[in-house]
Amino acid sequence: MLAAAAACGDDPQPIDPSPSPNPITETYTGTVTVNGAVTWGNIIVTSAGSANAVLRAVRPQLTMRVSDGSGNYVAGETVYIGNSLDDRTGIAVVHGWDPGTGTLFLNDRDGTLPTGEFITGATSGARWVNREVGNTVLGLALGTWSGTTCSIVLANDIAGEGAQVTGVVRDAGTLCVRVYDVGRLRGPAEVTVEVSHF
Repeated sequence: MLAAAAACGDDPQPIDPSPSPNPITETYTGTVTVNGAVTWGNIIVTSAGSANAVLRAVRPQLTMRVSDGSGNYVAGETVYIGNSLDDRTGIAVVHGWDPGTGTLFLNDRDGTLPTGEFITGATSGARWVNREVGNTVLGLALGTWSGTTCSIVLANDIAGEGAQVTGVVRDAGTLCVRVYDVGRLRGPAEVTVEVSHF
């Protein structure tokens, strides 16, 4: 690093050559159950600066309610809405299937999955009518950690994949991040959270 200074007089002031601190990024994974939460505490912040938490991944990404059909979908199989796999309006991959509640958990959607249409399993042949489909929505919060409790400071109660909360930390201390069900989960959700701070 090169530093230069110009001064008038005989008393030049020193230049601080120390670089700005680099942000620290930590990644956490876990599973949020229906009506449950996962908290990661003891996130050590060494200096003032911004802090943010990003919900990097949520699996399943979608939840679909189905009825009036037959068969059982298989985890990992491709499902589609349309006349065939080649002539379709939308496609996705099965994350899980709960025939007792008629709930299909999906990832990797491409295209549209209109309600009132049959969704067909390419491998299983299962065929049910899509009644409702929506993104998996969770709560994401950033707070201070007491050693046993996460005191929420910032929260986003409609967080999907890619959502974040951002704040400013005034001093060194300990943070926590929490991901929780906001009453919309129909089954467990696997999550990956990234926390960046100084």
